[in-house]
Amino acid sequence: MPRALRSSILLKLLLVLVLTGVVVNLLVGGFFRLVPHGSPRSARRVLLADHVQRMVQDIGVPPDRARARELASRLSLGIRYEGPTTRWSVGESIPPHAALTLAPTIDPNVRTAWRDRTLFLSVDRPPGRFLFSVDLHRERDYPEGWVVLLVLLLTAAFAAAYFAVRWILKPLQWLTAGVQAVSAGDLEHRVRRRGDDDLGELAASFNVMTGRIRDMIHTRWELLLNVSHELRSPLTRSKLALEFLPDIPARESIREDLADMETMLGEILETERLQSPHGGLHRRQVDLATLLREVAEPFRGRPPGVELRLPAGPLPLSVDPDRLCTAVRNVLENAVKHAERDAPVELTLEAAGEELVIRVRNRGAPIPAAELPLLLEPFYRADKSRSKETGGYGLGLSLCRTILELHGGSVTITSDVREGTVVSLRLPRGGTANPSGPQEPWRRGP
Repeated sequence: MPRALRSSILLKLLLVLVLTGVVVNLLVGGFFRLVPHGSPRSARRVLLADHVQRMVQDIGVPPDRARARELASRLSLGIRYEGPTTRWSVGESIPPHAALTLAPTIDPNVRTAWRDRTLFLSVDRPPGRFLFSVDLHRERDYPEGWVVLLVLLLTAAFAAAYFAVRWILKPLQWLTAGVQAVSAGDLEHRVRRRGDDDLGELAASFNVMTGRIRDMIHTRWELLLNVSHELRSPLTRSKLALEFLPDIPARESIREDLADMETMLGEILETERLQSPHGGLHRRQVDLATLLREVAEPFRGRPPGVELRLPAGPLPLSVDPDRLCTAVRNVLENAVKHAERDAPVELTLEAAGEELVIRVRNRGAPIPAAELPLLLEPFYRADKSRSKETGGYGLGLSLCRTILELHGGSVTITSDVREGTVVSLRLPRGGTANPSGPQEPWRRGP
């Protein structure tokens, strides 16, 4: 097979279509040629061979009606005679001579006319004249079995063409599955490659692109991780040196800046640790209501405060308590910073079917709907001014989403003027047992 044909998907499809057309034409042509059928062709051959004059001689003058009836039946034509004293017709009903516009032919005794796809031949034979009618477009009467066979053969031909095209385009399904896998975050996925045609080259290019994207992301995270590690030492030295400075107004501001940098580095490292094979969750059976009370305790003294709405009884759940505390703490931190001064942040816990839902609500300014899906992305901040008062580096909610997804849960954010901004942390209740650790209730503190 030439390389141009092997490497071009278009030429392959064109070849399939051409072969299908050839097969269909052969089937239809062979059917009409080989299948026996009744047809007026025999009448036309007789008319052309014996001429209508001979039929008139055969019928005779005066005409023999029995002979005319026999010829009309055998040759599938109509015969009409008009004489001075008698008029009659046999076979198919045909109009009188006066209703036709007859044209002369080479034979002066024979004239022809057409009407409704029917050929009429008029022959003068004194004292009367004959009129013959031949339907040249009569539907052929094919045996039912042969028609069914033709339909089956055509169906088989088109089915073969369909499966051939489907086989040729199969790599498109593999590419679609690859795009879905990569969009879901699986950068290790590789698309199967078959042959060296256009789709094969596309699959190879897709695999190369995925590998490069994976390497770029890995390089970025490696750089971020290395920078984070390297910054810890100068941060520690700066904090130590800060303790030896005199008590000046700038000292507290420097301490806050160093604390913010340390928090950011901790969030970066924690995010990377959770994504590594060795940084998974360490689940324990905990009382979720007690955990939320202890996480919210440090925020009670900060305006506008935190209002707890928790169930009276315990709600046991198998989670990683340290990671879940980090997630809830980050959400509360954001809520307190953006809440109105006289409207406490609401922290609620409720059961919703097979899930436990932690909701944090603040009554601050609503977030535009277009920005809600972006809040969970790393380094995104709704406050484009990067003001210190609105805090953060855009990592807290991203880390929160990572922690919740590792627990099999999810994070959703809604915001409007009437309800305020609500961050919902959903945890599946199926994790109430911890097969690898102790089952006693977990408590933070002494």
